[in-house]
Order: sequence, then C-alpha cells, then structure tokens
Amino acid sequence: MADSAIKTIPPLGQSGYGQNAMPAPAASPLRGHIPALDGVRGLAIVLVMLCHFIPRTDHPGSMIGRLFFFVGRAGWSGVDLFFVLSGFLITGILLDDRGDRHYFRNFYVRRTLRIFPLYYGLLAVIFLMMPHLWPALFSNPGVAEIRSHQGWLWMYATNILMTMVGDMDSFRFGWLELNTFWSLAVEEHFYLVWPATVYLCSRRSLVGVCAAIGVISLATRGWYFHKGNIDAVYVFTPCRADALAAGALLALLLRTQRLPHILARFAPVVTAVFGVSWLISLVIDPAREGFWGCTFGYTLCAVFYAALLLWVLTVQPSNPLKKTFNFAALRSLGKYSYGIYVYHDLLHNQLTHLFGQRRIESLLRTDLHIGNAAYGFSVILYIILAGFVSFAVAWVSWQVYEKQFLKLKRFFAYHPAKPPVAIQA
Repeated sequence: MADSAIKTIPPLGQSGYGQNAMPAPAASPLRGHIPALDGVRGLAIVLVMLCHFIPRTDHPGSMIGRLFFFVGRAGWSGVDLFFVLSGFLITGILLDDRGDRHYFRNFYVRRTLRIFPLYYGLLAVIFLMMPHLWPALFSNPGVAEIRSHQGWLWMYATNILMTMVGDMDSFRFGWLELNTFWSLAVEEHFYLVWPATVYLCSRRSLVGVCAAIGVISLATRGWYFHKGNIDAVYVFTPCRADALAAGALLALLLRTQRLPHILARFAPVVTAVFGVSWLISLVIDPAREGFWGCTFGYTLCAVFYAALLLWVLTVQPSNPLKKTFNFAALRSLGKYSYGIYVYHDLLHNQLTHLFGQRRIESLLRTDLHIGNAAYGFSVILYIILAGFVSFAVAWVSWQVYEKQFLKLKRFFAYHPAKPPVAIQA
C-alpha cells in the first residue's frame, strides 16, 4: 500500500516543450502527489470492506439479494487493485531514484516507517499485552492455536503457512481475525526483492522480468489448482505476483518517450474489454474454484485494474472518471486505507456480535414491518456503520500513532539523480 508519490509532467506545448508540438492527451506520471491515486486506493479499500461486510450466505432470492451477494463475492479484487497500485508506485519510486547513493537505505527506512509501527504495534497489543490483561480471551483452543503459531505473523509469513496447510482460515477464530494479513505478507515479500531487481536490471530487462512473472504466476496457480490447493492459489506470493508485475510494467511503459500517448489512446477500450471479460469469468465461477477462475481469472483482473489505473492517470482533469477518483470522500478513504485494512476485520467481528446485519434486519422486520426490503436496507446500514467505525479507528490511529513515525521520513528524502524525462509527441 505504497504512497502515491509521483509527479505529473505537463502536456507538451503547455510547459516549454515546444510551442508547435501537438498537445499531449496524457501526462507522464513520475513524481509528486496525484490525488486521484488516493481515490483509486479508496476504491480498493471499499471493495475489500464490501467483501467482508456483505453476507455471503443465506442471501434471499430477490434481485437486490443476488446483487449484494455478487458484489460481496467480487470484493476480494480490491486486494488485487492494491497490488497493482503498489507495483506501479514502488517501481516508479525505484526507477526515479536508482542513481541515489542512498537508494536502498531510503527505500527500506521509508517503507519501515510506514508499515511496521501499525503492523507490529497491533501484534504486540494482541499477543504481548492482552494475554496478561485478559487471559480469558485466549482460553479458547482455537484462539490458543493461533497464538501458538503467531511467529508466522511476526515474520510476514501468514500466507506461507496458509499455503502449507491449505487453509485460509489459519488465523481466524472467534474474536481473533487476522486472516487479511496474508496480503501484507505478499507486499512485504515484493518489497524485499524488487528494489534489488530494479537496481540490477535495465529498463528493457525489467519489462521482460514483469512478463516472466506474469507467466510464472499463471503457471503456479495452475499447478496448485491441479494439486487441489485452492487457498494457495489465492494467497501464495508467486501466485499473486502478476498483479504487482502488472503495476510495475505500467510504471515502466509510462516512462518511455512515445508509448504513453499510444497507451492513453487505447486505455478506455482495454479497460472495457478486460473488465467485461473478468466480470463474465466471475459470473461463471464466482467462488473461483474452477480452472479458469483459478488461473486466467486472476490475470484478467490484474490487467483490468492496470488498464483502469492507466486510464485514470492519463485522462484529462475534466473527465468524469478523473473527477470520480478525485472525490474527497473516496480520497479520504484512500489516505487511511492501510489502517482501515488492518483494523476492519477485527472490528467487523465485534460489530457483528454487538449490532450486526442480521440484528438490524430483524429490527427492520419487526419494528418497521418493511418485509423483504429489510434485507437490503440492513446490508446497507451495516456497511455504513461498520465502514464508519473502521474509518474512525483508522483516523485516530493515524493522527495519534502512525503519523508520529512518518515525520521521520524527512531525514530519508529521495534525491533523484536526473530530472524526469518529458514525453515527446
């Protein structure tokens, strides 16, 4: 969940690159802050919350029930959007600062300041403080088992254990919900190997590396599907690396001389084609249990989100798409998306017991007598309630805790060796 630290070079003919040049249809995303990327991150966290907050079982046969059920089943793809965005942003940062003598130090210190305080702080509270303050919470055998293999969490290896045992619920029992940390492990593995890869390879070689990762990921998913380990297909790092590679490839292509204009021209069409193809695959196999869903379905999703990201980056500011992702509420969700992601499943578990969707539905049926409409309204109300609580907790966490560590980033600022290259028409 990388920072949106990129800059936009003004279109040709508008900023000293040649008065007779054709106006560029797109800008070259290089450095600085692009608000729309916060909106993209906001969409990603909304999808993830919908996936977890919408009931996935016992949905009624009504149209709205089926619609909510489908949206909930498709919300997992928010993680893929995070992966694509991280691949794009991290690769861009690394490419632009490859000549900095503190290339590795700055990258790893800045990533550590952003990620570790919240992640390890929460683990410390759960596994080091709570057993002494509330020992009864850990008396349940299921919770005690998670505590016994907490080392996988501390090592960012939750997805490795899930792959080994073939169980995505290895870190979920009762009140303790830490399953979502598998995606943080995938991103951490990416951070470990990608800086050296970018440093050692030429840009042309990196394009080949990204393509190879796509093929290897597809083949690895096929292999695990053949072995019957569907959970590994979803959580194992080599199986999910193609989404990160898709974002990385986009960062590479947008730093060429002429290609960005061609990509920008076809971005809407590519987004539509792959988006429709991916949605069709979801309709056919919503649980992603068949061969197509476990293999090419993820590829379609990664390419779709990469194309969407390209479209958002290259479209003019007046375009409705850009305006949508510049919407303040969506950008606010994106700004605090990391905290929301870390906290929301733990909060969801508690809110379900206190005031969950089923309780809301029961109240609507018995007190307001709205009949079958109670299901749809209860789902919407619970999403709003759980989303608001998740956002509030993430906001407080950011203001009181995380932001204090981020202030140290100023001591590890990036210093690119060369100015960004302007796109030539």
